[in-house]
Amino acid sequence: MTKIILNNSNSDKTFIHLGLTMSTSSSSSSAAPSMDNVEILLALYQFKPGSPLQKYLKTKMPEKYNFMTFTFANLLSDLKYIIKKEFLFDILNPSIIICDSDLEAALNIKALHVTEVRDCVLTQLERVPPFQSKKPSLKRLCYAIETRSAKKQRYFNELNQSKNKANQQMPQKTFQEAESYRLKPLLRIALKRMPSFPCHQRTFKYNEICNYLLKYIISYKNDLFDERNIRICMVHNDPLGKAFNVKAFHRCQVTSLLRRNIIAV
Repeated sequence: MTKIILNNSNSDKTFIHLGLTMSTSSSSSSAAPSMDNVEILLALYQFKPGSPLQKYLKTKMPEKYNFMTFTFANLLSDLKYIIKKEFLFDILNPSIIICDSDLEAALNIKALHVTEVRDCVLTQLERVPPFQSKKPSLKRLCYAIETRSAKKQRYFNELNQSKNKANQQMPQKTFQEAESYRLKPLLRIALKRMPSFPCHQRTFKYNEICNYLLKYIISYKNDLFDERNIRICMVHNDPLGKAFNVKAFHRCQVTSLLRRNIIAV
């Protein structure tokens, strides 16, 4: 995950508290699913008593969630289908899921990154020990059979994985820090909202830009963050959203979004 590390230690601590950390060095990490993840995906689960997610899925897919148990992989697949069908994501930044009122009530969160879905959902589930698992009925076995559309989707996913693996093996472009930068107009407009921003200044050092962005987010934190998930910055009604061209972003995306909005001089 790419981060931005600032020299001001006090500001940095505050930013970490907000769930956003920034750095000049870039790093990429990609790992294949571990055996633990595979085990979680294939294990049987049931909802905890009073789970709002259970109520939500019974409303959306009553034919599937009248069963007492299910695999985690099937549940994630169904959630993905609903989110995609109802466009519950930022079209400009598809990695961010933006919940409607029903999904927000089910997950107790307004927005989240796709990498946060697993842990969020697991809080409402309990694993069924193997010896308690009932022998599946014929109906349940039929549900587990791979359909033609599921087979196509699996093939498509395998192609994407192969493509991503090939891309990861290609040499990655590294960010070359220049002496100074100009801000693109929309980012300048956003930062000018701060009284402390030097409107007369035309060029900035990279660390200066990072510090101004940090101060901006801290200044407007009450408008930008849902306290249930401070890793997501909600900017759909903020000038920063126009500058970054997104409705929301995760802390792991800050660096790439910022670098698209500065021009080396």
